[in-house]
This record gives sequence, structure tokens and C-alpha cells, in this order.
Amino acid sequence: MLEGTDVSIIKKFINEIEDWNDIDYINETIKNYDKIWKDWNFEFPILSYISVKRDGLLFPILGAVSANSFPGNGLHRFAMTALAKSDVPFILPKSKKSRYYIRSKFKDYRKIDNENTYLLLDVNTEKKEITFYLSSQDIIKECLGKYELF
Repeated sequence: MLEGTDVSIIKKFINEIEDWNDIDYINETIKNYDKIWKDWNFEFPILSYISVKRDGLLFPILGAVSANSFPGNGLHRFAMTALAKSDVPFILPKSKKSRYYIRSKFKDYRKIDNENTYLLLDVNTEKKEITFYLSSQDIIKECLGKYELF
């Protein structure tokens, strides 16, 4: 999904469908939404979502952009699995350090104080924890300075 995509209509659609096997009802609902909201599903491939909802995600998301950067591609798979209330399989780079940060390549996440944010992962291998944050660029730079990078 692109930066600024309004997912409120997509969430409404997802919540309205009770049986993801009832293709006739799904198609009718799509037609009704198309009458009200033009291009509401342009950034939301419904057939792909149904596949993720029913079967899960086959290919994990790879964090291969750089050692401390989250993938810039495949974010639609993050969105699809999250909206399907499914686990998000992704493979992250591993540092030799016990604690390190990884951040999204793009500032595509929820707005805080009218500014889009980066997704920041604080990886602590000793505690076996990954903590997720939404942060502005200034906070990212501060966090990345606390721990050695790769």
C-alpha cells in the first residue's frame, strides 16, 4: 500500500464480510462499495487478501535492503497479514551484537503530529525480544547512535 492510503474503507469492507468462502456475497459487496467509493480498493488486491486470509502467507518478507534497514518492498504483505489478523512472517538480518536496531526504509507508517513515521525494531537477542516503535527520523538517529550497528 502506498503512503497515505486510507485504510478505513478497506477495514470496513473486511469487517463486513463474515464468510470469505461466499464469493457471491463478496462480489456483491464489492459492487456496492464501488458505487459509493471510486477506486477504494486500488491499493488493496482483494483476491490476494482472500488468499492470505484463507491460507496464510507462503513467502516470508525478507529484510535484505541493508543490515539495519527493513525491506522497502513487499509492505503490502505486512498490511494483508495484519488485516487478516495473521502472523507476519519475515526474516530479519542478524547482528553479532546482542542488541541492535532495524528501521523501515521509508517513512510510510502512521502519522504522529501530522508527520508520517518510520517503523523501528529494537532487537534484543539476550532477552529474545523484538520491540516495535513508530518514530520520527530524529528519534531513529538517536536510537541508532545508542548501539553499534553491523
